[in-house]
Amino acid sequence: MRFVLCFGVILGFSGLAAADPISPFVWEFGESEPITIQDLNDNYDGTLIVGDKTFDMFDVVSTEANTAVAPTASSIKVGGGMDGGGNITLDFFGSWSAGEGDISNSNIEFRVTADPLFLIESVGLDLLSFNALGTGLAQISENVYEDSSLETLVTVPPAFGVFYDPDSSFPLIDSSSGTLTTPLQSIFVLKDISASDTSFGPSDGPTLAHISRFRQTFYQIPVPEPASITLLAAGLVLMGTRSRIA
Repeated sequence: MRFVLCFGVILGFSGLAAADPISPFVWEFGESEPITIQDLNDNYDGTLIVGDKTFDMFDVVSTEANTAVAPTASSIKVGGGMDGGGNITLDFFGSWSAGEGDISNSNIEFRVTADPLFLIESVGLDLLSFNALGTGLAQISENVYEDSSLETLVTVPPAFGVFYDPDSSFPLIDSSSGTLTTPLQSIFVLKDISASDTSFGPSDGPTLAHISRFRQTFYQIPVPEPASITLLAAGLVLMGTRSRIA
C-alpha cells in the first residue's frame, strides 16, 4: 500500500513538471523575425517581450465589404524594435487594401506592460507603408485605456490617429501621438485600421487605399524615487504654508 501511494505521489510530481507554463516569445534585436499574432497566441501564450516591455492579450477582429480582403490574426505580423531615444517600438505588418466601393477593416487590441522601474507616459503612432488614390482613405485611429474593461480612457485627447485621403480636406498625417492623463505601468491599446473608398458612387478615376506597415512607440519615464516624492511633498507643504502666512 505504501509503495502504491509513493508511486502515485511520484507520478503526480512528474505530471506537474510536465505542465510547465508556455514560454513567451522574446524578441532578440537584430536576430528575430516578425511573428504572426496567431502564432503568438497558439505557441507563446499570447505574450511577446521586447526589451523591458511585455505585450500580451492580443486579439484581432477583421471585416471586409465587396471585394476587399482584411487580414486576420494568422496574417498580421508584429516585430519589435527601439528608437534612437531607447523607447521600445512595435511594428505591425499586414495587407489592408480597398478599391472602388471596398472596405477593409481590422480592430487590434493588446496590453503593454513596462518594467517596474518605468512608467509609460505617451504613445506614438506612425504610418510607415501606405498609399491612397482617388477617393481612397488609409486610416488608423486609436484609443488607450487603463485596462481591458475599456471603461477608462487615459489619452489626451481621448483618441488620436493617422490617415491619408488625397481628395478631401484632410491633410496627410502619417505621425501622431497620445499623451496619457497620468503615467502608467500598464495600458490597454485598441486600434482601428481601415482602407476604404469614401465615395458614394462611381469615381472618375482609379480608387485605391492600402496599408501594409505601421509602428507603435511607447515613451516612458523612470518611476519617481521615494526620496524624490517625499521632497516634492515637503516642498508643496512649505509653499502652502508660505502662502497662508502671506
